[in-house]
Amino acid sequence: MPSPDQKCTINPDSLVQRDECEWRPAFFRLSEESDRTQFQRLLRAGPRQPRVFDSILTQVHDLIKTRLPGRKLTGEELDALTREHLGNRPVDEYGVWAYYGWSGRLVHILNEAEFIELRTNRNLYKITTDEQQELASKRVGVVGLSVGQAIALTVVLERSAGELRLADFDRIDLSNLNRLRAGVHCIDVPKVLVTAREISEIDPYLRVEVFPEGINEANIEAFLTTGGKLHAVVEECDSLDVKILIRHRARQLGIPVVMATSDNGMLDVERFDKEPNRPILHGLADDLQPVALRGLSTEQKVPYVAKILDLSNASERLRASLLEVEQTISTWPQLGSSVTSGGGDAADALRRILIGESMPSGRYLIGRIQNEGAKFPNPSVRSEETTTQICEDILLRDLVGQAVLAPSGGNAQPWKWVAGEDRIDLFLDPHRSSELDFQWSGSYTALGCATENLIMAAHHAQREIRLETFPAGPQALHVARFRLLAAGDSEAQPHWRDDLYDQIALRRTNRKRGTRQAIPFGIIEDLTSAARSIPSIDIRWLTGENDLALIGELVGITDRLRLLSPTFHRELFGELRWTKEAAVADGAGIDVETLELSPSDRTGLEILLDPKVLELVRAWGGGRKLEEPAHRLIAGSSAVGLIFAPQAGALDFFNGGRAFQRLWLMATRLGICIQPITVLPYLLARLKRGRGEGLDEQMAHELCALLPRWEQLFDNRSGPAEVMLFRLGTGSDTEKRSLRRPLDQVLSARAIASP
Repeated sequence: MPSPDQKCTINPDSLVQRDECEWRPAFFRLSEESDRTQFQRLLRAGPRQPRVFDSILTQVHDLIKTRLPGRKLTGEELDALTREHLGNRPVDEYGVWAYYGWSGRLVHILNEAEFIELRTNRNLYKITTDEQQELASKRVGVVGLSVGQAIALTVVLERSAGELRLADFDRIDLSNLNRLRAGVHCIDVPKVLVTAREISEIDPYLRVEVFPEGINEANIEAFLTTGGKLHAVVEECDSLDVKILIRHRARQLGIPVVMATSDNGMLDVERFDKEPNRPILHGLADDLQPVALRGLSTEQKVPYVAKILDLSNASERLRASLLEVEQTISTWPQLGSSVTSGGGDAADALRRILIGESMPSGRYLIGRIQNEGAKFPNPSVRSEETTTQICEDILLRDLVGQAVLAPSGGNAQPWKWVAGEDRIDLFLDPHRSSELDFQWSGSYTALGCATENLIMAAHHAQREIRLETFPAGPQALHVARFRLLAAGDSEAQPHWRDDLYDQIALRRTNRKRGTRQAIPFGIIEDLTSAARSIPSIDIRWLTGENDLALIGELVGITDRLRLLSPTFHRELFGELRWTKEAAVADGAGIDVETLELSPSDRTGLEILLDPKVLELVRAWGGGRKLEEPAHRLIAGSSAVGLIFAPQAGALDFFNGGRAFQRLWLMATRLGICIQPITVLPYLLARLKRGRGEGLDEQMAHELCALLPRWEQLFDNRSGPAEVMLFRLGTGSDTEKRSLRRPLDQVLSARAIASP
């Protein structure tokens, strides 16, 4: 910025300054003839003449009083000391006149040394005189002028730097005025100009340089080094590639970086001046390269932002807001109070760094009301009945070992097996059911799948087997009894497709998103035949683009409703295992790694972990983003199938499970990927058969609205029970498979009553 002897040229007729002076005041020293001439022309500029602010005597009085802190001066004494201080100079020639062309203000101020002395007087002794002089030699760069503006202005207030370099390519919008110090007259003005002008109005002697194009690879060297290397950088930009670029270059140059996150009092300090090999952002982003982060949408930035911030440190409202980005809000929110607080915290850290006080690298949570945030839960511990005797029969162990490879909702494995001589009893374990599993229909389906595996395993072992279903009556927990028979027994189960036995171990739930490709009609026929091979079970298919788009919409709605329901949310996240160690220790539930999530979806899942976040989203009437994964999933599917049973009894779902397992094993043989989609039919079952049992008013209302579309889609007004909704896909197979509980936890050799 020019000193009083390096003046900006003014056109007194238009009162418009040259572009290079858009943020710099023009100085006039009236003891110089040329300055006085221009000054007079400025005052005679007609109706657009400047507004004059002449408080020079007040400033001189204030200066004198601060130099004599131990004296109580009378008015007469103060006047005398003022005349002495001014000497023989006219008052209007004392000091400097600063003209701010953008506002039309002409202000009479003290000379630079006196101005700085008086303006920083109240800093003593929180900042000593020697420290203030040292700070005057420091250069600070600020990138990003939303949060950065608050930091820059706080630095200016304390005068804890002598030069500021400001970088931001953006202009002021009205929506910025919830946190930026600016007025409505600043709308559509570059942020660098608004900030630089504010600085000049606080302290016209501070050196300010602006980079209105922001920071990029072409100008980062000039920003960091031209005119002397910066002593510190404040990084507050939204561009992730620039965020990383600045840190890489600052680390190479040994420049410390400070970043305030306007949420929960988070402050990051990276002392690259002391630690030249320090990982970028404390190791949270050291593997990220700027080129990989360019051009991302706001939504695409979320996983990286989440990684950098560590969501457990973020407030519940910010985490909830991330779910609404580009849905009900355009970008993540910031509050003026948080920005102002962060500005003070960051400026304090900067000052400590610049004067050599202790300010170690690290992430600080300053003045934060403690919020534990979302933690990955430990697997829910279910009480297991202690078995009194382990089944040691090798054949029976092998048969049950194949049976438990069957699928089950949430990999809950809701079965108990009891072995005797040539006999196995299968019980439903109600403790491994859930609220979503209405009337245990999903559990009965899983036991039907397991039954199909066991029968195939017996046939593979060259043994005949008889199946008796619900020996204690319908809806009982004793679901099936299997007896090994001699060859030729008329009561033996038929040999449907024993050649599919090898597919039991290969069957996987494939959650990968594919690209929609038509499945040959012959394959659909084979799968249909497999499902219908169980008497009374039927299947219907959706393959048309419009039908698939509609089912994707319906699935998305019910996924959202499930996540926003406290009960269903709790159960869903109780199923998830966030680490491999937790999955192995439990043997049940779903390892998050098997979900085949994109980085964005994984971040979204972590955000959803905290039920308080979902409470906020629900209260806001939001959550539409929660529907998008289902839309994308179905968009990449080749077909969607729905298995029906004639009634909604336990045996119907059990038989439907057998049919589904046959279809799935056939699909595995044919290289077709399958993923069950159960939330939609399970919630509708509560509406259709349970009259809304377990549904709150809002859920019931939305489900009622979508029910006609569901019924029309599958031509299902007559009321058969929907056993299983699933999608088909083509593409790469997955090696990821959910684990199983230890066999001795689910198989007992003693005769027991129903659990």
